[in-house]
Amino acid sequence: MLTTACTSPQLFRRYASATATTASAPDQHARLSAFVLADATDLAPPFVLQLDAPGQGSFIKAISDRTDDADEFTTTLWLGRDAAETAARTPDRTRFRKRIVLTVERAENLPAADRLEKLAIRLSAPAHTGFVSWDKFATQYETIDLGKLTFQGTRGVEAGLDAGPLPGVRTPVSGTLAYKQSRDLKEELSVRPRCVTMSGALSATEARLYQESLPGIDLAGNATLDLVLEAAAAPQPQAVLRVGALRQHDGWVTDSKLVSVEREFIRYPAQVTPITCWLSGDYQAREVTRNGHTWAEGDDAVRLVRGRFADQELELVSADELAMRVWAIQTPDNDLLYLDPVGVVEFASYREAALFLGWLRATQPTAVGGYVLRSGGQAGPAVTAELIPLLQVAVRQINVARP
Repeated sequence: MLTTACTSPQLFRRYASATATTASAPDQHARLSAFVLADATDLAPPFVLQLDAPGQGSFIKAISDRTDDADEFTTTLWLGRDAAETAARTPDRTRFRKRIVLTVERAENLPAADRLEKLAIRLSAPAHTGFVSWDKFATQYETIDLGKLTFQGTRGVEAGLDAGPLPGVRTPVSGTLAYKQSRDLKEELSVRPRCVTMSGALSATEARLYQESLPGIDLAGNATLDLVLEAAAAPQPQAVLRVGALRQHDGWVTDSKLVSVEREFIRYPAQVTPITCWLSGDYQAREVTRNGHTWAEGDDAVRLVRGRFADQELELVSADELAMRVWAIQTPDNDLLYLDPVGVVEFASYREAALFLGWLRATQPTAVGGYVLRSGGQAGPAVTAELIPLLQVAVRQINVARP
């Protein structure tokens, strides 16, 4: 066992002496940058590959019996039936899950003995959006699952820590933290032996991340943050048409009365102005002014410099992602197809609209589910068999950019 009687004090000290000062300009010791990935969802293996050989055969046969559409077949094969149907329909399009990759770069003129020992990074949300939750913060040293902690906060925290010598770890700490949230939700976080202490705070308007390293560890490098944000919703949801199965094992459904019809309402962003945030932060650099040539840090004379990163704007959600589009069926005169009295024949995706139009052309019905098809609205003329081959799919965008 090592004792202070036979061990140099340099092994137990963070430095021999220290002074504190402030950097004269932003980014003097390090620079902060970031980019955003379109989706924070970790890639999973295709659903069919998660089955054993007999299961794969049965699953592929079941899909082929259910649909003749190549796109639907591929999507279901990849995701599974339930997940494919969920992916095709998103009733709430105001929420976006993003992965932000943060990079902290050392200044080129920073000596090897100097390092960054504290970081505070902030993401400030604009007025027309807000942060909802986050669930992962990862660095090169370890990953913390933040358990989807929402900005409402927690009701209590239980902690248990054990300290003891572990091989290869200069200051060993291990234990568990249990977060208890409202509505009896409970999230657990395992804290493994670590080289970097990470924490954070989330509000509706700001996400804050903190890192502090142990001796010898430089915080320069990459980190990722997974979070969910929500755009301001339009006052009224968009109504779209949802029809039942149009195909059966031997082809198209020929009896239009057997096709179910219902309206579905989709919550969508009020505008398509890109959602951006301001990325900012502070750091503490450890400048070694004496004994920087030794590996031990306990004999160093250091200057602790508080600095800040230059503010920068970061686009989180693009205008195209915010756009709410619907696909309608229209005549050559641009009159929209209307299902009396359900409403305009508009779909949430092009695939649904194209499938419905293909069924119309193949079976030429004048009604769907007992409802009469009309062109140009409820007062328009009934659709005839002669008009159906002339129908086409048209797309329109519901929301617009903020003035």
